[in-house]
Amino acid sequence: AIMGHFAFMFITIWVVSKGVQNGIEKASKYMLPALFVLFVALIIRSLTLDDAMKGVKFFLQPDFSKITSESILFAMGQSFFAISIGISI
Repeated sequence: AIMGHFAFMFITIWVVSKGVQNGIEKASKYMLPALFVLFVALIIRSLTLDDAMKGVKFFLQPDFSKITSESILFAMGQSFFAISIGISI
């Protein structure tokens, strides 16, 4: 665990020291496709687990009985503060 932390810190320091064009731009050429590959692998792995389709069904079937005026107001408050409109209130 500690070696992983040191490796991550070393890579971060190296990328930042190289600047935007030589560091961040080059690193993102490899890291973003790697992130996409990991994301697809995670989706495939999660869909192969037991009862995965029950989870997908639960995720994709809305339960409209849970939508109340209170939950709508709560969601509106969350969205306003998330985009920083609520800071000036």
